[in-house]
Amino acid sequence: MNVERLLIVGIDTVVGANLATHLADKFHVVGLSGSEEISIEGCETAMLPLADAATTRQAVAVHRPDHIVLCQAAGDSSWHRGASDFRTAAQATLHWIEAAHAAGKRLTLISSDAVFTGPWMFHTESCDSFCQAEEAQTLRALEDATLNNSASALVVRTHAYGWSSRLDGGWIDGLLAALEGDQAPIFDCVAYATPILATDLADVLVAAWNAGMSGLYHVAGAERTNPHCFACALARVFDLAPPQAACLAPTASPPAGFARGEASLHTRSIRKALGIGLPMVVEGLERLRAQHDEGFDRRFSRGKGFAASKVA
Repeated sequence: MNVERLLIVGIDTVVGANLATHLADKFHVVGLSGSEEISIEGCETAMLPLADAATTRQAVAVHRPDHIVLCQAAGDSSWHRGASDFRTAAQATLHWIEAAHAAGKRLTLISSDAVFTGPWMFHTESCDSFCQAEEAQTLRALEDATLNNSASALVVRTHAYGWSSRLDGGWIDGLLAALEGDQAPIFDCVAYATPILATDLADVLVAAWNAGMSGLYHVAGAERTNPHCFACALARVFDLAPPQAACLAPTASPPAGFARGEASLHTRSIRKALGIGLPMVVEGLERLRAQHDEGFDRRFSRGKGFAASKVA
């Protein structure tokens, strides 16, 4: 039996790393990283730091994928204020979109909930309450390029979290390390989203692929939360002390900036199309804890940075 070849671009992101690891037993997974060498158990991996138009077309020819998944520009939680070069990642993503179209390959683009910002609590796929930050406008341009180039392409807006494959750790690793500290930081109580565990996202993606779905869909958790409440729930699941809440004065105007406002996603379309439910926050976090206990996160090329004694 032929196994479908899945090329995941951006295994140095949380979504890319978790998709590759979780789907390695269902597909022949080839994972490409643009920032550092990463090894993932059960996957064929390589580093491709220079993702220009010629390089991406050559990579498609060499790896011969049946399906390409692009995670570079929106593969991490939009709440994570990382040091990644967003412009470079977005430009590389555009080259991959063009290369996939030229080769006639199935394509899935991972996009972000942070294209939105209030005033609605939940944004549908047709909502036009867009954030005007440069990052949000760039992501929307990538979405348009994907959908305009191929009638069979799938664009998924999400807010995924999970274990990181990067040597410098990731958002979840950093949250856990902060919660272990004597003085945990004050977390944002203003931004809102509907986060989903990256491996739960992976299961929905597989179902959508099997159903032959295309177009734009929102795939997110079933519960709206903010970084402070998320950190409190994470602390409870990992048996750590919760952070202190900040005393906030009423805001004079809606928060501005990328991922600083209301970006929760309405997921009726994907739930109706696949006949599925989506997880609550604590359900995803309990699976995250189980992944650590069972060694899922150690299928990446490094161990975790927080103390094992507190999560054993």
